[in-house]
Amino acid sequence: TCVWGRGKDGAEIALEAAFNSIPKSAWDNPDFPITRVVICSGDHYFVPTAIDTRRHGRSVVTISRQMALSHELASASDLCLIYK
Repeated sequence: TCVWGRGKDGAEIALEAAFNSIPKSAWDNPDFPITRVVICSGDHYFVPTAIDTRRHGRSVVTISRQMALSHELASASDLCLIYK
């Protein structure tokens, strides 16, 4: 799936909307439940998403460059993978 956004935080808003549109049945599928969310951004915009995901018992992995990783997002994630 491709998502597009324009303007300030346009891409982030579009990604959040796509994330929020995942049906509950997909999250709770007994055969293939969603147990981990991977955020490929260091933007602090995704802190609430990470916190909410963990609150629901799922792990959060964040992939980012060191200089782009917000401290808040790092703290809200179970694991951070840094690339150069």
